[in-house]
Amino acid sequence: RQRLVAPARSTIALPQPSLPESRAPRGAPPRRKVLRRCAGAMEERRVRARKDETFFEALERRCREAESLLCVGLDPHAKQLPEPTAAAAEAFCKRIIELTHRSAAAFKPNVAFFEALGPEGAGALERVVRAVPPGVPVILDAKRGDIGSTSEAYASAAHDWLGVDCVTVNAYMGWDAVEPFVRTRGKAALVLVRTSNASASELQEVSLGDGSGQLVHERMAALARGWDSTAAGGGGLVVGGPSPP
Repeated sequence: RQRLVAPARSTIALPQPSLPESRAPRGAPPRRKVLRRCAGAMEERRVRARKDETFFEALERRCREAESLLCVGLDPHAKQLPEPTAAAAEAFCKRIIELTHRSAAAFKPNVAFFEALGPEGAGALERVVRAVPPGVPVILDAKRGDIGSTSEAYASAAHDWLGVDCVTVNAYMGWDAVEPFVRTRGKAALVLVRTSNASASELQEVSLGDGSGQLVHERMAALARGWDSTAAGGGGLVVGGPSPP
């Protein structure tokens, strides 16, 4: 498992395409009501995130409130569910939130387990994030990382659709891959530095050979530190617990 090393939320239900009044499905809410509901969701997100706080200030505040450093992973492995469905994954995660939210400093849903369940899984992830109580940060474990325009789309999905506070990022492509995630105050990225998977050393423990004496993961940590000092948002590190110091 990875250890997160570091120095609100709602979601918008997008309205369906409008139909002429005469063709609107029977019982469907008027379009103006749907738009008001969307505006209300946006306002709720603004209320839940304190504008004057960085992500790490919010996380520290939550740690003090809960008297806890516990980050609760939400990893609905399909094989461990009663049935491999989005509904089962959603119920599993919501039950964990219900049982742990008083002691949780943050929640960390892993996007892959929801994506594996198809379109219904995406909806389940949205509702799981929404179920996290206000004031408790949500870290999306997605390990995103791509060229600038693609990373901007990834960041928009995480921040604007899901409304999460932080995203794990693979910075192999450099600052371009990270910047969209830390462009906004109150948002943050956790950069992969030294992971605990069996083959991590094939790249992460390789010497740079440039006379610095640094290994690849050490250079990544140094870069992330520099990025954090220039970003409006915040940056932290992901370091594998079992890996050597």
